[in-house]
Amino acid sequence: MNIRKTAAVILCAALCFGISACGTSPENAKTPEPTAKSEETPADKELKPYTATEEEMKEAESKVTANELLRGIWVTPRLKMSQPQEDYDAEYKKVKDSGVNMICTYGETASKKQMEKLLEACEKNGLKIMISLNRIASETDIKNNLRIVEKYDSHPCVIGYNMFDEPNTDMFPLLETQYQKIREICSPDKLIMVNFLPNYASNAQLGVSGGENPYRDYLEKYFTAAHSDVVSFDYYPYRQNSSGDEKMYAGAIKNMCEIARTAAANNLPAWGFVQSGEWSGTRTPKLGELRFLTHFHLLFGLKGYSYFLYVTPIDGETNEGFFLGMVEYDGTIRETYNLVQKTCAEIDGMKGVYLGYNFKGLMYKNIPQSWEDGILDEYRLSQFADVKEITASDEGMLCGCFEKNTGEKGLYLLSCDSYYNQRSTIKFNKLTEYKVFGSNGIEQMGAAYEIELEFISGEGKFIEIVR
Repeated sequence: MNIRKTAAVILCAALCFGISACGTSPENAKTPEPTAKSEETPADKELKPYTATEEEMKEAESKVTANELLRGIWVTPRLKMSQPQEDYDAEYKKVKDSGVNMICTYGETASKKQMEKLLEACEKNGLKIMISLNRIASETDIKNNLRIVEKYDSHPCVIGYNMFDEPNTDMFPLLETQYQKIREICSPDKLIMVNFLPNYASNAQLGVSGGENPYRDYLEKYFTAAHSDVVSFDYYPYRQNSSGDEKMYAGAIKNMCEIARTAAANNLPAWGFVQSGEWSGTRTPKLGELRFLTHFHLLFGLKGYSYFLYVTPIDGETNEGFFLGMVEYDGTIRETYNLVQKTCAEIDGMKGVYLGYNFKGLMYKNIPQSWEDGILDEYRLSQFADVKEITASDEGMLCGCFEKNTGEKGLYLLSCDSYYNQRSTIKFNKLTEYKVFGSNGIEQMGAAYEIELEFISGEGKFIEIVR
């Protein structure tokens, strides 16, 4: 357990919702334990309302050390072994230009030549690599995977290994055997992980018998029986018929809460998958939908995510309308690629400041009842960071509440309107100094009793509470 935690911490360091009682019933609301009030300093006494100038905000932003958000892709470019290195370099430059910084291998380990070309292309383009190991059913399969680890562990782009995608409980003992054997031979800073099923999987798919909370049972069974250095999962909310979006996001909120709970209990980072394509029964998200889903992951304190999917994985007409990625099988860019590129650039403007904080819970305003019902009681906050009220001009607002280990607090405010712009106001109980990070860096800074914010469709902003 200590080795697992050490590996996760090393990598993360390197890579690195009026909201009041309104909308939260008193019997369910969680109020943080009061902390001892520190003595008022001369600086506190001298704090006066002010609004920073553009020059002052630029100067403050220049002093911010950006944290790197880990963003990956699932289904790599479909290149043939016979293609020259130049083709690999060009396709992986396209990957990098989309805004991501990591790839998950997709069958390349079966060919030494192909893997060598992929490694070289990723190194040239500054891409990290998570190696997807072969699925296992026996000790022999584990031995084959260990050969892959031994062969590529020393490469500077390789950051770890995905042992299994969406395992059920029957797989847990064998996965633990594999974890321990990999840990014996790999570098201590490498991550070893699995990617968990979403909570809309059936009990049979999860491998649980039912009960009050089968999904929590599924996650707890894994971390009782086995190890993973990351709590990773996938959840795809955009179904073919958009009338089901509210229900799907109600499930997503509950799923995110369970993932956040599991990550905190095991002192691990959490990762997710952002839907960037379509397949049977789903649709490709529009710009505001993609933007909302991306911020939605970060709102719950996730430290990284991958796009599913990057490349349409099968060539030919039989694939029409079944699996469509950001890029066609032949390398042709689809419009989704441009949307991902745009949202990545917007997220980068926030400098990754939220990555230095820990998720503590949620406040909210005007969200659907089904969404409110999805929030775990332990994550419903009626008070946080001297916030008196949060308003929304139209659709709802979600507010992730964050705190550093050293006590500083932050708010991740997300507009729940994926189609139109809206305004929100944060009102404080006292004069509060703040910095607002958005797609343009520090967008507002000052000291006030309230902050007025404008959001484009599906946008999120992070507010650092300075004092």
